[in-house]
Amino acid sequence: MKERGKLIFYISIVAAAILWGTIGLFFQFLSEYNLSRMEIVFVRTIVAAVLLLLYLLIFDRGKLKIRWQDLWMFLGTGVASLLFFNYCYFSAMEYTSLSVAAVLLYTAPAFVTILSAIFFKDRFTGRKILALILTIPGCAVISGVFSGLVNGSFSYSSTGILFGLGSGFGYALYTIFSRIALRRYDSITISFYTFVLAGIGSGLLCSPIHVASRMSSPPALLLGIGIAAATCLIPYLLYTYGLTRIGNSEASITATIEPLAATCISVFILGEPFTLEKLIGIVLILGAVLIINLPDRSHHASDVSAEPSSPIS
Repeated sequence: MKERGKLIFYISIVAAAILWGTIGLFFQFLSEYNLSRMEIVFVRTIVAAVLLLLYLLIFDRGKLKIRWQDLWMFLGTGVASLLFFNYCYFSAMEYTSLSVAAVLLYTAPAFVTILSAIFFKDRFTGRKILALILTIPGCAVISGVFSGLVNGSFSYSSTGILFGLGSGFGYALYTIFSRIALRRYDSITISFYTFVLAGIGSGLLCSPIHVASRMSSPPALLLGIGIAAATCLIPYLLYTYGLTRIGNSEASITATIEPLAATCISVFILGEPFTLEKLIGIVLILGAVLIINLPDRSHHASDVSAEPSSPIS
C-alpha cells in the first residue's frame, strides 16, 4: 500500500523526464532564429519565471514569500545547478560531441547517490548500485558512444570530459538543494526562485538585447513560451513535487528515462533510424528504472524520503 501511494510521485518524475527529452526539438527550432545556446537558456528560464510569477500573483501570492537567510538554497538550485550544468553541458558539446556530453551529463545519478550518502546519510544498497551500473552504459549505447569506441571513431578532449562531468555534478545539485529547500518551502516556490536566479545568471552570460530582437516575431515568441513551459516550468515542478516523497537516488535514476524519450522523439518525429544499439540502450535504461522502483520488502527507509512527505510551510 505504501509503494502504491508513492506511484503518483514516480509518475511525476517520469513525466518530467519525458518533457525534458523534448528540449532538443525546441533547441533545433530556436537555433534557426540565430540564438546561441546560452541565449536559449535565458529565454527558457526567464519566460518560465514570468509565467510562474503570473500564476502565483493571481492564485497564491503567499508562495512568493521566502526568508532572505534561505536565499542560498535557491542560489544552489538556480545558479549552482541549473545555470552551472547548462554552461558545462554546452561547453562539453563544443569540446567533444553531443553524444559524449549527454553520457557525461548522466553521471548525475552517481553524484546524487554519493552526495546523499554524505549529507543525508543515505545507505548504498545493492539495488542502487545495480541501477547505476545499467544507467551509464545504457546512456552510452543509446547515444552512440559505445559504437564509436568499437569502430575507433570515438575521440575525446580532457577539457570536454571535465566540462561533461561538471554538467553531471551540477545536474545532481538540483536534487540535493531541492531536498533541503523542501523542508521549508513548497515545490512551486523552489521552482520559481530557481528560474529567476538562473535567468539572471544566464542573462549576464549573453545579450538580452539580442534575444529580445530575435524573439520579437509571433512564431519565435510562441516557441519561447513553448520551451519555457514544456522543458522548464512543468518538468521542474513535476520533478520537485516527486522529490517530496521519492528518495534522491531513486528520483535521479528514474529521470534517466530522458534520453530514452529524446531517442523516441528523434526516431518517430525527426525520422532518424531505429537501430539495435538504440534498442539495447532503451532496455538497459528501462531496466535500471524498474530495478530502482521495485518495492522495498524490508520496509526500511534507505533515503531521506522517510522524512515527512509535505514540506514545512
